[in-house]
Amino acid sequence: MAFMPNEVEFSQLHRAVSHEFWFLPERPDGESRIPADRRVVIIPDVAAQTLGITKEDLIDEDGQRRGLDRLPVITMASREWRVIGILDTAHANRIRDINGRSLAMVDYLRSGFSPAIFGKMEDEGEAYHMNWEHLAIIPFSDRNDVRATLRSVAIKFNEDLDRDQFFHDIALRIQNPFFAFEDGQASFILPVQKVNMAGIAKVFLPVILCILIVMNTMLGAVEERKGEVSMLGAIGLSPNRFPSSCSLKQRCFQF
Repeated sequence: MAFMPNEVEFSQLHRAVSHEFWFLPERPDGESRIPADRRVVIIPDVAAQTLGITKEDLIDEDGQRRGLDRLPVITMASREWRVIGILDTAHANRIRDINGRSLAMVDYLRSGFSPAIFGKMEDEGEAYHMNWEHLAIIPFSDRNDVRATLRSVAIKFNEDLDRDQFFHDIALRIQNPFFAFEDGQASFILPVQKVNMAGIAKVFLPVILCILIVMNTMLGAVEERKGEVSMLGAIGLSPNRFPSSCSLKQRCFQF
């Protein structure tokens, strides 16, 4: 998952990280500026244990975060990342978002969400979140390096805001289905897209013409054989045997 450096002001997720380390933003250093953290990662404790990385590997003799060149390196998504913290997954799983649920990303497959509404809020039932043991945390600026996309945005509504109209406008702007949480209820927002029907005439018109041509050919064939049918009926040919006689005649002409 990708988070902004100022996430600590919102969710306090950094309290679950060893030594409460978090991503550092761009900051002044005299007349110059120190760039924000890039290619750094906070890994879950189970992954750190497997990799043999301890909390002591991340701090210097004074208890401060080590320089980037002295931090442990792991490979993720074919790129090297510096480990700046170890996430206490048990603690992180207890931290709740503004909707009263976990901060971890939603497990969409397990939740079984399905498009059911069009441009309005409707309860979609329980949403299941992934366990922090299966997630790593990176800076939001590095999201493209792991092919991550924006998944959630927290919005504070004014009391006089028409929420239904707001979600309707957002759905039309992004033109993609998305999940929304309101008062602890998960909902699926699906924008209604208009379909241009102008091209359908170009498809159906030739089909209709073909049908009319075939019908005209068949009716012409029947019209030409009216005299033949009348003569055969006069000599005793039953209507049930007429199709078989026509088929036999056609075979003879073919040979």
